[in-house]
Amino acid sequence: MRSMEIRSATRRNLIRNILALGLLPMPTLSWSDVGDIKFVTGVRNLNNSYAIVGINNAYEILFNIEVQSRVHSAAYHPISAEAVVFSRRPGNFALVIDCNTGNIKNRLKLSDNNHFYGHGCFSADGSFLYTSENEISSGQGRVGIWNSNNKYARVDQYSSGGIGPHEIVTLNEPDSLVIANGGIRTHPNTSRKKLNLDTMSSNISIMEKTGKITQTFSLQDKYRLNSIRHLTVCNNTVACGFQWQGDHFEAPPLMAILFTKNGKLRLINQNEGTRRRMGGYIGSISFSKDGNKLCCTSPSSNIVSVYDFENGRTEQFNCLDASGVAPSENGFLISSGIGKLYSIDDEGINLVKSHHISFDNHLISLV
Repeated sequence: MRSMEIRSATRRNLIRNILALGLLPMPTLSWSDVGDIKFVTGVRNLNNSYAIVGINNAYEILFNIEVQSRVHSAAYHPISAEAVVFSRRPGNFALVIDCNTGNIKNRLKLSDNNHFYGHGCFSADGSFLYTSENEISSGQGRVGIWNSNNKYARVDQYSSGGIGPHEIVTLNEPDSLVIANGGIRTHPNTSRKKLNLDTMSSNISIMEKTGKITQTFSLQDKYRLNSIRHLTVCNNTVACGFQWQGDHFEAPPLMAILFTKNGKLRLINQNEGTRRRMGGYIGSISFSKDGNKLCCTSPSSNIVSVYDFENGRTEQFNCLDASGVAPSENGFLISSGIGKLYSIDDEGINLVKSHHISFDNHLISLV
């Protein structure tokens, strides 16, 4: 095994040296060519600069690429070693990062009438990038389509089926997009102020790649102030996490399962004490690799919650400024705003690494 690692590292170094001498045209390298990268995430460095970093299985940082402002999330290309980082709402930048060289390959050119909502995803073959956006003049949600094979040229935009689209993920069967329309209208002139809480309506849309919306799912009217924001998918089942916009003394359900085949959106049943400890906010959500568990972070209340589908129980762990969550081999990896990485498995929560940076909202697993 050690000799194989040495040969792999030697091969990568040889490729880089040949390219540096200009003996070959610059190819698009795959993830395996650039090292043992398992996760990418946005961070704030000690000098207060913002960056995207790559993390390996040993939880070491393999690259730290500075960007112009705070990163909310990222999308990784399924084949090429590049990632697109998105500014947080109401941001207007998205950068394509070459994770081999650390260079910015492209900047997505957004019209003055749109802004990003911080998330995006690639098609299965990596040919197209889909981004969640707001059309400023109308306040309506949009899904932007970008051609990654043509320097990320803008192709088109479709209605997201609601207001305030946040996270967007892909389904394999059928080949479609799932969009969390959070229902909250904002405007760049008022920063992150929520402009329509008296009329907000959140939903999940299922969209064909042609732009046709085939299904829409909403919560019961008594949960109208639950903003559907974050999504995770496993075996064509989608889980979603909410942000409660109502009275802080209330403790509504904050997670649900969307069964796309039978067209049902089912709230996850948890007792009031469990819900209350979540503080009305799900910051990030992820299935385990086998799909048997669901983990979410609640940064405002310093809690990580793990729901077990087999027994219907929720286990909660204290974790200061818990931010991102991603599936790992034995459970989950948690990133925190104080620079710590934690593993969660059947034995509980354990600190695995500390870094002198501040991890931001989401942790993206390169599965």
